[in-house]
Amino acid sequence: MSLESAIKGLSLQHSPGFSTRMTCEITAADGLTDQISLGIYRIVEQLLLNTLIHADCSVVAINIRISHNQILLSFADNGRGVELDDVVDGTGTAIIDGWLLALNGKRKISSSPGTGYKVEVELPLQH
Repeated sequence: MSLESAIKGLSLQHSPGFSTRMTCEITAADGLTDQISLGIYRIVEQLLLNTLIHADCSVVAINIRISHNQILLSFADNGRGVELDDVVDGTGTAIIDGWLLALNGKRKISSSPGTGYKVEVELPLQH
């Protein structure tokens, strides 16, 4: 199964009872190692779970592309947003951070009340 199919399957898996629409655009995912593909999948899975539980959003947009020997993952929702100083890291964040550590990646979060939540992840193609 391709990475794109697997990620799109997440929306079907988690959609019962939620009215959140997910868009997913993945360019140039061919040739990624199995470990990188699995890491991306697990990161998106945790982001999606956190969003469905906490965000009260109607749309989630996922974009994954390769640029300058990096994989760039953007995950954004149109939910309630949060004051970043008030965020308490939980299990989902720990799982994401574990994958980022294993893949030498980094993340940047941007949000404020009423503006939704956006996470940008950068992973090197070779780690």
